[in-house]
Amino acid sequence: MISYLEAIKPLVNPEIYNRGLKLYLEGRVLGYSELLLDYWRRYQVQGKHQVYTVDIPLIHLALDKSKHSRAGEALQQVVRSDSAYFLEFGLLCANVVAVCAALDQEFGLNSTSNKPALKPASLNLWDNLLVVEISKKQREWLQALEFCLLSGGLKQKRYYQVLQQYFPDLFVPSPQPGLFKEVQDLIKTVVGDYSKEKNLRQLFTDPYFLATGGLVWWQLFAPYLEQLDPKNRLLVYLDLWQNRLAGNTIEFESELQTYFIHLSSQQKEQILQELQTQFGSKQPQVWLEFAFWCQHTSWLWQQVDSLDSRYLIRLAQLLPDHREPIEQKMVKQLKIWSDFLPAGDYQELVSVLSEWKAQLGRSDYLEEVIGYIQANHPKKTKLIREVEKI
Repeated sequence: MISYLEAIKPLVNPEIYNRGLKLYLEGRVLGYSELLLDYWRRYQVQGKHQVYTVDIPLIHLALDKSKHSRAGEALQQVVRSDSAYFLEFGLLCANVVAVCAALDQEFGLNSTSNKPALKPASLNLWDNLLVVEISKKQREWLQALEFCLLSGGLKQKRYYQVLQQYFPDLFVPSPQPGLFKEVQDLIKTVVGDYSKEKNLRQLFTDPYFLATGGLVWWQLFAPYLEQLDPKNRLLVYLDLWQNRLAGNTIEFESELQTYFIHLSSQQKEQILQELQTQFGSKQPQVWLEFAFWCQHTSWLWQQVDSLDSRYLIRLAQLLPDHREPIEQKMVKQLKIWSDFLPAGDYQELVSVLSEWKAQLGRSDYLEEVIGYIQANHPKKTKLIREVEKI
């Protein structure tokens, strides 16, 4: 004999199935009317805000016995519901599950004879209400993600709101079981498709998800960055750097930096060139900071003559084998600086000298600069007092 619940259970997500049982157990299946077509009924199910209708045939009467094993397939082909979930996604909803439970009870079609089939399910349901709610959010979040990746739906406010609204519950501090793999499976479907990779980039580098999801969000996407089209990958790198400057990557700073440090010199060069094009000479700190952060030492060494003393201190730390020539350049810079320093405007110079000592120690070259200031600017008494403290 056909069990409607057994037939529909493989066709719906567990949370949909459990929600349908809950509707039935709460008495939400209000009744039915016979349709003109033999063996067809129209059920009314009380939802949260409205009454829904479900059109369903009496499969156990209408279907030939030789086809009973395909009862689920038959339900999937012909059952209709006016719920938003069914209309939008074409999937069997909780209202249909509730009606199936009512049919099983009406015709005594439950497969277990010793105890009511619904009792264990209902107990499990009440014991796991939180799990069911999380599963609902997970399903809706994944559907929104799929739409955004495949259709550029991040521009659709409704889908973006779903992604944002449920994100903390599902991913912070760690993703719900199984969710990590499901998200990565969706990512795999768009990698290799240039236009869809643009959607992936837009989603991955969104400031909200980077700042809120932290390390989890990075771990989801990082394995696939090298598989992206080179143009899309470059844009992702640029977006990540600007998010880093904005403070959105604090939670996974070390992982992100390690990744960029291990990029090839060619990749780092491409990023630098693009940053220089975007920010030019008006904001050199944007691309210089990137060069130091990703430790692109070969490029930095080529720029050594154009770097100011603060950057040279940092370069000496990155290139200890080149410390001596770097400090020699600092000596020349700071001597000239002290010569043209306006009276009373000493704070920045003293700060650089203090940083030199803190980062590199009190070397002979630092002593040379201090001695030069003392010998050549005796009238700048305030400056003399400050450098003597270093």
